[in-house]
Amino acid sequence: MSESLATLVDLLERFFSHTTSNQQKQVIESSLASFSAQDGAWKNCLEFMNVSSNNYVLMFCLGTLEMIITRKWLVLMVEEKSQMTSFLYQYSLERFHQIPPFIRNKLLKLVADIARYDWPHFYPNYMTNIISLIQSNDLKTANIGLAYLLTTSEELICPREDISNSRKEELKNLFIAHLPQISSSLIGLFNRVRNVSDAKDVVQSALKAICHIFSWLPLQSSFPRELLIPICEFSTNADVGDTALATINELLYKNCVPMSFLPYLGNIACHLNSLFFVLTKNEADVCKNKDYTSSVYEMVRLLITNHWHRLEANENFPLFEFLGNLFQLTYQRNLLRNLRESWIGLIDYLHDKNPEHIARYEDVLLLLAQATFEREFEEQRMSFFSSAGDVLGYDDEDSYEDLSLEENDWGEECNSVCREDKIRLDNFNLIVKIADLIPSKIAKIILEAWQPAGLSHAQLMRPFNENIPQEISKDILRALIYVVTSTGALGLMYYHFEPEQRPVIIESLVTLAELVTKTILNIDRNPIVSPILDHLHYQIMLTLKSWLRLNKGDEGVEQSLKVCTPLLINHMEQPWMQKDAAVLLLGVTFLPRSRAILTQMEPLFSQPLTFLPRSIWTLKQLSLMRCLLFWNWEAKESDTRLELLTQVIKQTVPEGIDSLKDLIWILRRCRPVNKESKELLCTAVLPVLEKCIQDFPSMINNEPEKIIMILKLYIEAFKSFQEFLGSQFFFESVSIFISAFQSINLNENSNGFEELLRLLTIIVEQPSNCYKLFVPSCLELCLDHIYPHIALVSSPQIKPAFFNLFKSILTHRWNYFYSGSLMGSESVLEQEERFRQIMMAFGQSLTQTDITVFKQNLQTLEMLNQKWKLYHKDIFRLEFLGKFLTVLLNSLVEKSHALLSEEIATAVFNMAAVDFSTFFNNFIPHFLSETAGIDSHQRDSLYRNTKQDTDLPSFSQNIQRLVNDVRCYRVCNGTSSPVSVG
Repeated sequence: MSESLATLVDLLERFFSHTTSNQQKQVIESSLASFSAQDGAWKNCLEFMNVSSNNYVLMFCLGTLEMIITRKWLVLMVEEKSQMTSFLYQYSLERFHQIPPFIRNKLLKLVADIARYDWPHFYPNYMTNIISLIQSNDLKTANIGLAYLLTTSEELICPREDISNSRKEELKNLFIAHLPQISSSLIGLFNRVRNVSDAKDVVQSALKAICHIFSWLPLQSSFPRELLIPICEFSTNADVGDTALATINELLYKNCVPMSFLPYLGNIACHLNSLFFVLTKNEADVCKNKDYTSSVYEMVRLLITNHWHRLEANENFPLFEFLGNLFQLTYQRNLLRNLRESWIGLIDYLHDKNPEHIARYEDVLLLLAQATFEREFEEQRMSFFSSAGDVLGYDDEDSYEDLSLEENDWGEECNSVCREDKIRLDNFNLIVKIADLIPSKIAKIILEAWQPAGLSHAQLMRPFNENIPQEISKDILRALIYVVTSTGALGLMYYHFEPEQRPVIIESLVTLAELVTKTILNIDRNPIVSPILDHLHYQIMLTLKSWLRLNKGDEGVEQSLKVCTPLLINHMEQPWMQKDAAVLLLGVTFLPRSRAILTQMEPLFSQPLTFLPRSIWTLKQLSLMRCLLFWNWEAKESDTRLELLTQVIKQTVPEGIDSLKDLIWILRRCRPVNKESKELLCTAVLPVLEKCIQDFPSMINNEPEKIIMILKLYIEAFKSFQEFLGSQFFFESVSIFISAFQSINLNENSNGFEELLRLLTIIVEQPSNCYKLFVPSCLELCLDHIYPHIALVSSPQIKPAFFNLFKSILTHRWNYFYSGSLMGSESVLEQEERFRQIMMAFGQSLTQTDITVFKQNLQTLEMLNQKWKLYHKDIFRLEFLGKFLTVLLNSLVEKSHALLSEEIATAVFNMAAVDFSTFFNNFIPHFLSETAGIDSHQRDSLYRNTKQDTDLPSFSQNIQRLVNDVRCYRVCNGTSSPVSVG
């Protein structure tokens, strides 16, 4: 035995040596696997563990034993099981405090694995041993019992798939039956260690075990409520308080709360209320523990978002005292960022309540809004005075980076804010949420802050008319920062003001914009005042943009153009002001305006302004396009509009096909809605489209970026004005595209295929029958040219678009395949071979690992069944139904797409619903007979135990039980596999 051990040690030492090559490691691993596969290897492992303290040896032996326990336990002799169980348990008692944690945890798990099979019938004293250990007066022994308790909860109640559902339920019921004894033992342990100074580890272990038990135990009559008292007591302990709070939080995560638990929920909330005092004083050691404070924040969030309605119904709970203490904690400790989500949870809870209910909270909400505003003001003030440099947080390229390349909604892009503002926006959003509940009072708070100390904005800016004075009043600086802060909040509150107030505020915003712009341009830079004025300018422009986007009148529009136009047409030493101006210009053009206002924008049309940074210039071009397409023009002015549109488009693509990105970006955000505007845009863009289609074939092999841009342009053109180009134009263009793509090898060049498939998808979805002509060429391209290259490979860029085209064809062009009555039984399948190929492609995709495509196609099949009764069609029912069911059930068995198990079970239900009798009586026996890794007796047992419920919830549960039991039998029947030593 000593020679074998020495050989094993040598192999393991060499395997883990950094000097051993990968090839040598493979040879060693093969030798180790051979040892593990020998009959009686478990006996050698026990002997090695008994005499060796080498960690490599111990882990290898435990790994070998784990393989035997999980795969061969049922075929071992009773004496062999008893010997192994006794040794491992005794070894854990003797070596628990001597071996490293990773070995200790593995050892405990193996004993629990044995109990998972044998307790209580062949291992009757498993749980009584654990309880006895916990009850020991020796704390080290008790700690072993607690470690076993945690492992038991982890491995027996939340096991893997290697035990059947019935056994899982049996183990859970057995554990719950022992809960009174476990609870009593834990309370006794807590009482014994109450005044013991070195009991931290034991208490920590006990709380961790309880925490895991609470994570799965329902709050029913079996719940050990008596444990809550000592847990709450430990929650103020600096050493274990964070674990105690995490344990309580496990209870609060549960949404299903029985009436019997409501008093305890109130006690937990009252205990949290008392913790607020501890944290507000900031004197206790627990306040320095980030895990502890994070657990407190989480407890607050859970009580408010999950259980506030229950606390409201509790007459004994001091509701508003709790909120008052939470408010004190939030603002005295500057914890708004940590507790914001909790306050938002309360506000969201109140949103659907009646005015009388909301009125009860009005005082708290007003305090919260006022304090949040003051906190934001303080953060702004600290930011401005923390540095004499650029405190805005954005440089020349930061705030509007890549505007012309992204595909998001333009409004979001143009709301780009600096990094600090992204944080501050959370404060403003909280104020706005409160304003949704009590609009008039919050609007009054913001408006009063916007005119600090009763000063008009002209009075506020007067000290800076000539130049910045040597000494600036602190009151003036404070008032300026108040205006900055309130302007930011004002930008989100258009609808919270009365209609008659809005024009007045817009005029005031424009006046302030003029004053601030003039001041910045006229005075010398000052390290204190200039950053404040710059940021005020930024906030005013954003706020004006937001208000003008929502205000249907023309108030303030002309004045706003007078503010922003000069900033855009002149070279500026302050480039950030041009960014602000471009954003305001876009806000002005968002809604239809009077044609007369356009005269203010004449310089923007007549001058190329190519000196502007690209992102700003593109925003300017978008604004001009919106004026021409959406403003109120007279019919007689169509020639002027067309001339201006053509001019703007030529400016946007100065280099032709080489500069399509900006035009695509603009068209995506500028789709006209009326017929005249669509026709004008079509006429203006048509020369660009014709040039693209002319040059396309010559680019297909050599200029991938250009062909992608051309296809994207055609997509936008089709969406914007396809009725004026006509189906014939697109048919000819698409024919050229398809012909060009069929000439290249997809394996060598896949550029542009995704965009082509997207274009085809949009075309076949059109309701007009003339677009039905595209279907044959689409199917030929997809099934004959593309699919052979992507069928068995991942292709994450092409496959989603490829199958989405199939979805659109089957959804919108079903009558291409089935003539006659679309839903009637007399409909005839005309394109049988193409339909069969599509179904085979869908089926093949469900056998592959790409979860995105799997989910997409499963949803498509379900949608087609709902819309067209796909599963009931003869061709599907006779040729594909059994195959699809087999693939889906195998995916459940193999857990290849575990995240989609519910969706898969639902699809199986809908397929089985075609004929439940055939499914249960024919398909299930056939499926089990074809399933490898189980014997005939197990197949019979699985079939007998499969309940034949035909409602979706029961059916899904039964299917999950079936596949879980298949996995269980497979594990039990499995042959030995190499033990991993890596």
